[in-house]
Order: sequence, then structure tokens, then C-alpha cells
Amino acid sequence: MKNLQVLVSDVKDRRKITKGPEPYFCEALSDITKSQDLSIRYTLSDCENEVLLEANVKGKLGLECNRCLEDMLLPVNIKICESYPAAQENIDINAIAGELLVLEIPMKPLCDENCKGLCAACGKNKNKTDCGCRQESMDTRWEELGKVLKKGQTTK
Repeated sequence: MKNLQVLVSDVKDRRKITKGPEPYFCEALSDITKSQDLSIRYTLSDCENEVLLEANVKGKLGLECNRCLEDMLLPVNIKICESYPAAQENIDINAIAGELLVLEIPMKPLCDENCKGLCAACGKNKNKTDCGCRQESMDTRWEELGKVLKKGQTTK
């Protein structure tokens, strides 16, 4: 991972530092994602008593669908605009970019919002094939209600 810590004194000396786009790897996502194809572009500007960071992280993150367990790609495009006090010694761009990328990942990533998931009986991906398994397992706590409903249907 490339070190994206910039000294505030360098920004003060040069008035403005612009980098990128360049490949970016987020260490904070290494245990969560299967792959990372990201790039970062950033500009640090001296604004008298503060330093302004404007950055953009974009690309794709490889994840696993929570329902069907297939690999999927999540597109990301994060815009960062932060100001830091000029008295601060350095600015860690990795820290803010990593935090925002972690927040970008859904709790339960889905390859499609209509993903059918896996068959509870045989484990086949229901998006790819209809396995024909019967899915009539009812929670035993609802059996009595089911009997009442069936009884009501037969008396009509």
C-alpha cells in the first residue's frame, strides 16, 4: 500500500499538491473484499489557516452476494472534501479514504436486489436453475394458525 500521508509544511511550501489518478489499495478492506480495483486522485490546497483536501476514490470492489454466494462487483465513487488545521503536522489520506470506503459497503451485499438466493433444501443457486424442491416447511409455532386457516377455507 502506498503511503498517502502528506506533510502540511509541503502543502504550505507548494501552495497546492495534486496527484493521480493512481492505483489505490485500502488495507481496511482487505478482510472484507475479494478484490479491489480502485484509483485515487487528490488535491491538497493551502487556504491560510487550513489545508483543504479534495479527493475522489473510484473503481470496483469484489464482494460475495449475501444470498447466492456468487462473486459480484460493487462500483464505488467516493468524493472527499475535508479541511484540516494548518497547525497539524501531516494529513493521512489513507485514513479518511479507508473510513469512507468501509461505510460504502452494504451490510448484506446483493448481486441483484431480486436475487433468489440458494435453495434451502439442495443448495442450488435459484437464480440459475429451478431445482424443483418443495419449500413448504412451516415454522412449527404457526401450525395451529395454519389449521385454523385451512378449516376456515373448507367451510366456505
